[in-house]
Amino acid sequence: MCQQDGYGILGDNGQVYGGRTFGVFMTVCLVLIHHVQVGIHVRDWSTLYTAIFVASLLSLPLAIYWTNDMPTSSMYKSFWTVVFSSPIIWLMILLVVGAVSVPLIAVRRWRCLIQSPKFYARD
Repeated sequence: MCQQDGYGILGDNGQVYGGRTFGVFMTVCLVLIHHVQVGIHVRDWSTLYTAIFVASLLSLPLAIYWTNDMPTSSMYKSFWTVVFSSPIIWLMILLVVGAVSVPLIAVRRWRCLIQSPKFYARD
């Protein structure tokens, strides 16, 4: 089972509350960062791209839900009730995704506006 006492991924002593909790936290962060990166690099959004993007983004909570609901899983009934019910974990996810995504967006804007604006100009 996941061990989490409601204080976030790291405890007061700096120890991780369990490899599984930290693994779920990192997986969610990496998937969200990847989607931010894909979102800022797609030049021409269409209805199809948007639908694929949203379907891909929604596959993460579905996969976590299905893993949570498998009786043979070592994570049975632990993600939604223990890990994702903690607001501090959601704040930590927001902080990590923001801390990684803001520089990516800044570099993208610098490339579009300063480094090579002709390449990124719309015809």
